[in-house]
Amino acid sequence: MRTLVFLSTATGFGNTAECGGGEYFASEFLQELHRRGWQITLCCPSNSPLLGDITLRSALRDVSIVDISAKISTPMVFFFNLAKWLQRIPKFGKCILYGNGFESLKWISPAAQFFSLPAFCHLHESCYASYASWRARILSRSVSDIFAISNTVRDRFIEGAKFPAESIHLTPNGVHIEAQVEKRESDKCALRQEFDLPPHSRIISMAARTNPLKGHAVFINAAKRVHATHPSTRFLIVGLQDTTAEEQSLYTAMMQMIAQEDLSEIVRTCPMLPLEQTRRIMRCSDIFVVPSTSEGFGRTAIEAMAERTPLVASAVGGLLDIVADGTTGLLFPPCDDHALASKITAILEKPILGDRIARAGHDAAIARYSIRSMTDRIEVILRKAIEN
Repeated sequence: MRTLVFLSTATGFGNTAECGGGEYFASEFLQELHRRGWQITLCCPSNSPLLGDITLRSALRDVSIVDISAKISTPMVFFFNLAKWLQRIPKFGKCILYGNGFESLKWISPAAQFFSLPAFCHLHESCYASYASWRARILSRSVSDIFAISNTVRDRFIEGAKFPAESIHLTPNGVHIEAQVEKRESDKCALRQEFDLPPHSRIISMAARTNPLKGHAVFINAAKRVHATHPSTRFLIVGLQDTTAEEQSLYTAMMQMIAQEDLSEIVRTCPMLPLEQTRRIMRCSDIFVVPSTSEGFGRTAIEAMAERTPLVASAVGGLLDIVADGTTGLLFPPCDDHALASKITAILEKPILGDRIARAGHDAAIARYSIRSMTDRIEVILRKAIEN
């Protein structure tokens, strides 16, 4: 019997640097495994975002609500919750434990050791300091294999946790990709009206959670430079919000920056949107930008490629794996708004370049980053664990 117990500690869709974007991966991955005949139990905190995914819930054998969130207030609380977690393991029967993210190690590692179960961990985060900790070295020893979303994450974990290279596998996250993407001018006109943009304006967008690592200031500074020479351009930031205490400081700083630079008519912002709406904005944009200063993977880059939109991204972390500079996108040095403005301008002034990049990016996304291909790579390793 192919039975998987999937452990998720996150309480938001990438709302913090600790969580990353791994919960988007989880939903799609588990649904694909279900279609392939796997029985899946989801173990998560009561405020896990995965619990609101109706499609995912229908694919699960069971849901086990347990307080295994990434942040535990005191050691006493942690060990109390750990004991309750371990008491549940025998109820799952013969299974594979699969932890989503670095913080899952502290839960799956003791369970794997006490009950002699095969365990796997999927690393999504760019929390490299944690990778080099004694905790990472000890906990990872009870894990059969580890999946890493980028070469940067893989190499940092091998170096920091002293984990054997042969047991950590490069496994980029997959996204939903359509073989044919229809670009309609009517959709772009609707987007302009929605955000009160001038008719025929050129739209350059980014989408990221409100976090200092996502490069919002770089994008805003580049917007000012590009607009000075290309007045028809408008810039859209999706995900800039102040709904949590962690977000308020950056949100306030960015809104002040927009006001002080007199960019309110040039730069539009909106809070985090559902994924399908963000993908619509990507499809309708003339250029999509990922200006991160640190990036374990870079899912939004692949989503923009999947929407056949020209991509400009910072040359950092997992984005170096995703973007072939000059072929599937244009790279610029992180934090360099001059260089970013130059790359955006190059695409604006050379439509043939933008079209070529968009088509090559879409082809690369289909070949390397589909949900099916991602699951294929993971399932091969999981099946070996069952056979052994």
